[in-house]
Amino acid sequence: MVEFIGNGTTEEEVFEEIKIRNELAPISTFDEYLSILDEIIEEKVTFGEMNQDEDTQMVKDKLAHRFDELLSDVVTDSGDATNTTGLE
Repeated sequence: MVEFIGNGTTEEEVFEEIKIRNELAPISTFDEYLSILDEIIEEKVTFGEMNQDEDTQMVKDKLAHRFDELLSDVVTDSGDATNTTGLE
């Protein structure tokens, strides 16, 4: 199910943007991930892609849980996925 978060923007589109930014400048910590997520949501609000009165915290919470998914695309030299959240 595709869930729209404002003016046609989907959570998946926000996550795809995070993945693109990760390719440009690798995100290595959960705090960096949350910072990038905040940045993207602020940009979406600024450019009218999300409504300012939307529950942006709910969107952030949902996407915060996808950090491990982002890391699963990043493999260390030993071939193991890196988990820096401390969550298993």
